[in-house]
Amino acid sequence: MRNTDRLDYLYEGRKKVSFFFLLFVIMAGVISGTVLVCVKSGWEGLRSIYANQNLYKPDNLPLAVVFARSALPVCAMLLAMFISGFCAFGQPVQMLFTAYRGFAVGVSSALIYLELGIKGFPAVLLMILPFAAVSSLIVIIGSREAMSFSGCFADFAFGRKTNEICRPDVRLYGIKFIILIAAALISAGADSVITYFLSGILL
Repeated sequence: MRNTDRLDYLYEGRKKVSFFFLLFVIMAGVISGTVLVCVKSGWEGLRSIYANQNLYKPDNLPLAVVFARSALPVCAMLLAMFISGFCAFGQPVQMLFTAYRGFAVGVSSALIYLELGIKGFPAVLLMILPFAAVSSLIVIIGSREAMSFSGCFADFAFGRKTNEICRPDVRLYGIKFIILIAAALISAGADSVITYFLSGILL
């Protein structure tokens, strides 16, 4: 195997490992959010957009408002990840954002079940899980790319050899995040339409 092929293979292996690690992180966030609702169900802070990132939508809001509140948390998170990617020590921040998204999914799903019981299953299945799954995947990919970029700067900072396996490309890095933000906006638009038509029926 040629040296460049070996390096590409190692790079792809790293990306797969980091993806599954971040998937574990987001699932840990889901579990922690669910447990917190079960323990502190009376805490009104759980119903704020800061805790559930507007995945929990009990009110009939205008379509534009739902879109803005769905898109803003994910896009803001991606922007923060993008910026943190330029920091050699940005990886803990990126993992924290990933866990935070999972936490919001857990809180939102648990709140629906808490208020509607088993009747909340269709609402969770149709109004929360689709956008939660897509947006979580987007966050995981963004976190993985930012962690990889941070790793390059960390290698430079600590004097490790990076000229072969780690080749920072700011332009490509920026394009990836533009695509991720566009995907987040599209998924938020679809979520807004679903919420607009189903909230009066399922909630």
